[in-house]
Amino acid sequence: MKISKEKAAENRQALIQAASRLFKEKGIDGVGVAEISKAAGLTHGALYAHFSSKDELAAEAMGYNAQKARERLYDSARSLAGGHIGVHHLLQRARQPQRRVRHGRRRQRSRAPG
Repeated sequence: MKISKEKAAENRQALIQAASRLFKEKGIDGVGVAEISKAAGLTHGALYAHFSSKDELAAEAMGYNAQKARERLYDSARSLAGGHIGVHHLLQRARQPQRRVRHGRRRQRSRAPG
């Protein structure tokens, strides 16, 4: 049975999300493809239709987790800034050299020549 591209994308995302959750709970070696497929509501054949191996699925799940972590970081930065300072601005400020305050003045930390 042929499924639509939209349904295939939903199935792929369901597999990635299920794998992500199970890998966090049990570790990559602690979970089999049958368990991941079942958690996603699909068959292990569906898993192999989207991924050539469990390792490929694990890589996608790690990328998914990294994206979710970035989103949480940006959301936290926005809320800390009270919505007044953009995330880009906060990240730029974080990359600037550290500054020290001495004797009531701000000084930029000197860098080694090179």
